[in-house]
Amino acid sequence: MAVTRFKLCTFAHDGRQGAGLVIGDDEAIYDIARLQDIAGGARIASTLRGMLDDWLPSFARLSELAERIAAGWPQADAAKVSRGEIKILAPVQPPGHIFQAAANYRSHVWQIECSMRRKQGMSAEEAASPAERAAFDAKTDARVANEPPYVFLGVSHAISGPYDDVVLPARFGENPDWEAELGAIFGRTARYVERENALDYVAGYVVCNDLSYRSDPSKARSIFGNDWLSMKNSPGFFPTGPYLVPAAFVANPMDLQIRFRLNGEIHQDESTSGMIYGIDRLISHLSFATILKPGDMLLTGSPSGNGLHSGRFLRPGDIMETEITGLGLQRNRVVAEQV
Repeated sequence: MAVTRFKLCTFAHDGRQGAGLVIGDDEAIYDIARLQDIAGGARIASTLRGMLDDWLPSFARLSELAERIAAGWPQADAAKVSRGEIKILAPVQPPGHIFQAAANYRSHVWQIECSMRRKQGMSAEEAASPAERAAFDAKTDARVANEPPYVFLGVSHAISGPYDDVVLPARFGENPDWEAELGAIFGRTARYVERENALDYVAGYVVCNDLSYRSDPSKARSIFGNDWLSMKNSPGFFPTGPYLVPAAFVANPMDLQIRFRLNGEIHQDESTSGMIYGIDRLISHLSFATILKPGDMLLTGSPSGNGLHSGRFLRPGDIMETEITGLGLQRNRVVAEQV
């Protein structure tokens, strides 16, 4: 028996937040609280954040509602929400902790390596020669075999909606850049999780754009390393959504295509198979280092094609479009802060 696929969103309407069940090619949105009023019976939380706290029964109830709608449940129309009357927010409200994997795509790290070699005096051909690439691949393979991934914390205040304007602060930061990424949202508490079970803790996946400043290295670093707080956490620098797609409907999260367009031109276009550390390895590593809670999010890194390597950074008037296979598309306009 075919299972009705659905996505989830969080929306604002008439001064309140609601959770939406998104179904069909036309992506019709149904207010989950209203659906439950109509259906009667056992209830789940009316917010996506609350559903994550009790994910397995929540998913079962959502699947039941989706099946009824797909079967032509006439009363469901009363719970439909008009897109023109709502604002789509980042899916998880309030968000949990953000765990961010650094330098986790082979293509991205290779671009950085080539850039460093050119700065050291190599020609572009020498920097990207087969011998240099073979040495890089061997070094990367050794890193995976012998070293844990590098993960740092982000600030939830930086999260913005999938269609919000991204405001470039007038008094802080240089060379704002894009980083299209796959996000994994947890639906179970995870501690001491082995790799073979790690994906069982993921409730669903989201589209993210982890904007970063590419400031002068002397300003971005200190004796303690990179200043990730200042580089990545300006308000609104983390567009997320539009949907959370349940993990049950993502056959292989390591085989999704990430695309980023700037003013209609593709800059990033790569499969998640290009990760250095897979999602299972990242989750397992984190679960031994700390406790992962429902609503927390893991960012899995960004592929090649950032502005850092082309020298083209974000400026007011730019339109960013970020999408991942089956997870939706976000569209954000870049504007200057008014002071």
